Amino acid sequence: MLTICVALAAACCFALGNAIQHRAAGRIPSEHGVLQLVVALFQSPQWLIGSFFALLAFGLHITAMNLGVVAVVQPFMLGAVLLAVPIRAFLDKELPSRSEMVWVAFTVAAIIVFVWSANSERESGPPHDGRALAMVSVGFLVAVLWASTASRFDRGSMRGFVYATSAGLTFGLTAGLMKFVRHDAADGWLGLFEHWHIWALLVGSVLGTTMNQRSYQAAHLSVVMPSMNSVNIVVAVAIGWIVFDEPPSLSPVSFMIQVLCLMAMAYGLLQVARAEDAVEEAHQHERVSQPSS
Repeated sequence: MLTICVALAAACCFALGNAIQHRAAGRIPSEHGVLQLVVALFQSPQWLIGSFFALLAFGLHITAMNLGVVAVVQPFMLGAVLLAVPIRAFLDKELPSRSEMVWVAFTVAAIIVFVWSANSERESGPPHDGRALAMVSVGFLVAVLWASTASRFDRGSMRGFVYATSAGLTFGLTAGLMKFVRHDAADGWLGLFEHWHIWALLVGSVLGTTMNQRSYQAAHLSVVMPSMNSVNIVVAVAIGWIVFDEPPSLSPVSFMIQVLCLMAMAYGLLQVARAEDAVEEAHQHERVSQPSS
């Protein structure tokens, strides 16, 4: 129960931080290069406020990962995406649409069933460090190479998909790296900096955040949200299984239930994002149609 409470607190902070960051990043021209984007973001007070909540969520996420298993904690991070719906509505000073709330409820139900069917037993033995190094090295390289191909696509939706899946891969790997904190800090918190895990975690966080902001600029949420979060969960659960001996399920039946729930989550996220895009397009139409004073 403590693991779930901490994971939900992390999701709430992520939701608030991401909603604020998304509004700030969307106001920056997409023609900006990576360096220009970073400079512009750090000059935005709104983005810095969002970053504060994102950092708080980061700490809570690490805590949750070291209290429980990946297959239980990581799906709750989707709550950040779903909570962004009422938060965005609050920032816009209006109620969420009926369609948004229906699909939010659908996705929450899929998360609950996924977690209910997951194996919640945590292994007490040491993680497989060599496997982790191989997965992180290859994963980061693939994410960077895949993200570098985004500029070759003319369609913004495809560029957003490339950036979003790259960010999802990176965030999934960093979620796994968070579980090393408990082991690396066993002899004191200074011991964290003697291992490669914390440095890879920081690098991955910067890479993932940069790719995530790029995806926000390139495409609608209906492209970004499902692709990034689906890849995120799959990679995080995989690293939990391979590195920490935490299989997501203990039977073929529960495994199939989880696969179906993952598909339902992706579909629910797609529908939530489409509803949000419709609301955003309606707002843009209203602003355009209003006579200038």
